Amino acid sequence: MSDTVQFKPISALVVSALLGFATMQIARADEQSFVPQFSEGSAVHASIVTLKDKYTMDVREDDGYVTTVQLHRGTLIKPLGQTLSPGMDVVITLGSNSNAEELSAAEIDVPDATERLPLDTGPFFTIE
Repeated sequence: MSDTVQFKPISALVVSALLGFATMQIARADEQSFVPQFSEGSAVHASIVTLKDKYTMDVREDDGYVTTVQLHRGTLIKPLGQTLSPGMDVVITLGSNSNAEELSAAEIDVPDATERLPLDTGPFFTIE
């Protein structure tokens, strides 16, 4: 009598399914651990989703994330005098207090808008 163990061959389909499942789990773990990094002066391309109040809005970034943006006295909206509204595409230049949960806007550019006021007049921002 022999003490050898015999293994049945595993089909290629089973091996392929196991490898596919393992790959999906690794990808899912990477997605959950991803935390975007924001630095002062960097630009975020987004579309305005909602205006919560005069100084707060939610935007959908190009990568699909919805992020809260905090404006403050001195946030420059260009063109000057432009009123922000949901659906507008904007480019947000970040301020120093930005993090993964909330962005601080130093400047908001509305690329599709035309200049509405001369550069030497205000207001610096208008949100209705």
